[in-house]
Amino acid sequence: MKKTLLAIILIISLTYLWSEVSLESAINMARENNKELKMSKEDVSIADYNYKEIKGQLLPQINLNASYSLKKNWLPDSAIPPSKSFLDDLDATADANDNALADGLDMIYGAMLPDDESEEASLVGQVQLQQILFSGGKLINGIRVLDKVKTLQSKKYQLSEQQLVIDVIDAYYNLYLARKVYNIQVQALETAELHLERVENSFNQGLVSEYDRLRAELEVSRLHPQVLESENQKNLAEENFRRVTGYTSEEEISLSDDIIYNKAFNVSLDNALRLANKQRIELYLTEVMKEIYEVQYKAEKGNYLPNIALTADVSKYNTSDSFSIDKDDFGTMASVGLGFQMPLFSGFSNTSKALRAKHELRKSEHDAVNTQDLINLEIRQIWQSYQHSIKNLETQKKNLSLAERAYQIAESRFQNQTGIQLEVFDAQIQLNSAKIALAQADIQVLKNYYALNKSIGNNLYNLIGEEK
Repeated sequence: MKKTLLAIILIISLTYLWSEVSLESAINMARENNKELKMSKEDVSIADYNYKEIKGQLLPQINLNASYSLKKNWLPDSAIPPSKSFLDDLDATADANDNALADGLDMIYGAMLPDDESEEASLVGQVQLQQILFSGGKLINGIRVLDKVKTLQSKKYQLSEQQLVIDVIDAYYNLYLARKVYNIQVQALETAELHLERVENSFNQGLVSEYDRLRAELEVSRLHPQVLESENQKNLAEENFRRVTGYTSEEEISLSDDIIYNKAFNVSLDNALRLANKQRIELYLTEVMKEIYEVQYKAEKGNYLPNIALTADVSKYNTSDSFSIDKDDFGTMASVGLGFQMPLFSGFSNTSKALRAKHELRKSEHDAVNTQDLINLEIRQIWQSYQHSIKNLETQKKNLSLAERAYQIAESRFQNQTGIQLEVFDAQIQLNSAKIALAQADIQVLKNYYALNKSIGNNLYNLIGEEK
């Protein structure tokens, strides 16, 4: 019996530990399960193989071609002319030369007559080589563009990963806050119900008026919908957490981190702007896009240049008038050539392509400046919000201390019959509001802490790993 009880306790303990989720494990879970991040990772591989595919065109392209065919033909009688003998047409005066000539004509005429049934076999093998010698820079520029695209996709993956981390942080702390608010509301309801019980006892003894009893009942009734609303918010926060992280366990999510702001992060606004200019992936991406359009513009201007390619092939061939092919019946053919192509007039399409690429380059330059301005504005807003949230946290801590003291005084005055229950209700409302405001301030300062690090360009995953 004892062993069974210990086994049950052990299983429950292991289950609890297994279901416990820290912020870092939640992020790892999301990285494993997030479909958009997986697609972004595949885009990196696709860009890498596109680059290798185009780069491979610099090397000779060698192809092996082979064909083997059999053909059998049955001619109708109407397609076969009648046979003829020139020897039969000679008269008695014909000499030996005439006979020899007539015999030769019979052989030639007989060979020209088709057979009513014929067979033919054909076998061809060819090795073909093609090497681009000059393409007006289009191939080299294409390789450069795809190399930039490969880098672009890699940075986009990092950007998607950072966005996923901040989404998990928001979902994690929103769940913690929703549970905190729910617990505060439940505790407030329990306190109000306990106070109602005391008021009813006092009313039965004639110590308080009916108004006091109704006021206590009203306070309990007021808290019921707030508890239901906070429970609904808690359930929604849990569903959002499961969606973001891919958490599939049916057990209740146990958050392992004690959510207390103890992260010192002193950075001036000027320093934050300077770091962002060096570290933000978005700024790097705009520079890469500018480089891509610059290369594309050069490539489009190269459409006026000629293309030169070297081609060579070696073929082995045979055609037989029967289905059997002997090894001595093969012939060999080889060829080498240079191909030259140069556009003389393209209906102004090449000019339009070059001008379009030029305007795309200008657009990318404007986008780079616009992105820089937006990032600077984002950092200013988040930096100010972070500074405000720290001050607000200290204020809410003081407010909670004052609200707790006020509630103690009101409760003591009511029990000593020197105060009224309305003072207790007001003090309780202020205390609940102070607890909720402090919990919200705790979470807001943590969110702003990570948001500011993200806006500067710091790697959030590495940051969380270092804070463990």
